[in-house]
Amino acid sequence: MNSYDGEKQMCNQSTTFETNILAPMCPTAVSTGQSDPINKRATCPRDFVVDHDPERFPATILKARSPCTTCIGTDVYECNTIIKALKALKLFTVGVLNLLVRIAQANQCAHANLI
Repeated sequence: MNSYDGEKQMCNQSTTFETNILAPMCPTAVSTGQSDPINKRATCPRDFVVDHDPERFPATILKARSPCTTCIGTDVYECNTIIKALKALKLFTVGVLNLLVRIAQANQCAHANLI
């Protein structure tokens, strides 16, 4: 079982469906279709998964994910996740807790760390 199994995925921010077969494959070339969404035309393409917790506000958060580890067309550059901290509230039986949730917003093509 991989991290994509059982997750609800939102592609193009309009259609929701279950992913239960295989994780998306990294494309071999960048999409050039003008009608394709920008997240599919990038060198680090991404989809969005729905993170839903009914005891959190906001209850539903979209998180970006990329099927690629390296940028399309090169092995020198990596797909790095851009993280943002989102303020949220978590409901417990004894009260409410303010918290920061780390959200993967996008993927950026960047030079690999050569350490």
